[in-house]
Amino acid sequence: MSPRAASLLVGVAALAVALAAGWVAMLRLTEPVVESTIDSVFPRGDRTLVVRYYAGEKGCVDPAGVEVEETATEVRLTARVRLRRGDRECSTGGRVVQDTVRLRASYRDRAIVDAATGERLGYPDATSRARGEPERALAAS
Repeated sequence: MSPRAASLLVGVAALAVALAAGWVAMLRLTEPVVESTIDSVFPRGDRTLVVRYYAGEKGCVDPAGVEVEETATEVRLTARVRLRRGDRECSTGGRVVQDTVRLRASYRDRAIVDAATGERLGYPDATSRARGEPERALAAS
């Protein structure tokens, strides 16, 4: 094979790989993103929360992150998952993953709410903080 033919073959192969990658990325963008239920929230200091949420079966549902909406009285958390295309039935329950979010202000004087369910998540009370007890999970109440 001549060097010119080999170069042409490499170029065609690279183009095919790029087209395939673009096709996969385009399919990925069309996969639906839905809300998921938050399992628990762990505070890390005053302005950082580690959010654990249900991300479904591996290979069927992928984590898509946590969105935060802050007001003076609430921190609303929305966990999202991306449903992969396919014929099989998928559940958003089961596997739990975590994501860390940073708040603009302390969560301590605000309610923390799972926006998907409307459930208020509990948090460590002032008495346990005053005694120096370690912070526990903010579980759905």
